[in-house]
Amino acid sequence: MSSLDRVAENVWERNEPLKAAGLRLGHRMTVMKLRSGPLVVHSPVRWSEGLRDALLELGSPGWFIAPSRFHDLYWPEWFRAFPKARFVAVPGMAKDKLPFTDVEDFWGNELVALPVRGMPRLNEHVFLHGPSRSLIVADLVFNVDADAQNVMGKLILRLNAIYRRPGTSRIFRALIKDKTAFRESLQRILAHEFDRTIVGHGKNIGGRSELERIVRKANLLTE
Repeated sequence: MSSLDRVAENVWERNEPLKAAGLRLGHRMTVMKLRSGPLVVHSPVRWSEGLRDALLELGSPGWFIAPSRFHDLYWPEWFRAFPKARFVAVPGMAKDKLPFTDVEDFWGNELVALPVRGMPRLNEHVFLHGPSRSLIVADLVFNVDADAQNVMGKLILRLNAIYRRPGTSRIFRALIKDKTAFRESLQRILAHEFDRTIVGHGKNIGGRSELERIVRKANLLTE
């Protein structure tokens, strides 16, 4: 049976292997249980009966979130498995094949969607889970295990300035088209308080102060 690991009260995760662009990135799915009972599933990993059963032990999935245009894997299986759930996605996701609806403020202050603007090719939204003081991101920060990489993978991490340290990759930064809009988005994210950052790829990191240190080091808060 596929298990879910507890991160904080009413927050769980599931990590699965994922190879992309010459890297062993890993892929994290985050699950949050709302006070009203339904589950919110962020960036689901590959569907399996065991994972479905693990979710149902926690509650009934009410929402599934595609947090970035790049997080487009595995969706048909989840649509079939939970036809009564609502599937929401960032602008630009292909909605002609699967009936996603746009990310909106469905969850009040319990789960807040914060768009990362200025990156139309990605359109990432990060999510602040207020009760656990957790920020959930997709590709804004990578913290990939360098020891899991081959020689080429280690070189790619070095070239992206994320070798043995969390950071925003140079590939990610190259997708920024409007630096002012992007910087203002970061400022809005950092205006919130949170104790942990749950990342889509790699090990989770600390809270607001660590995220601010990372984006300042990459000069993403300067004009």
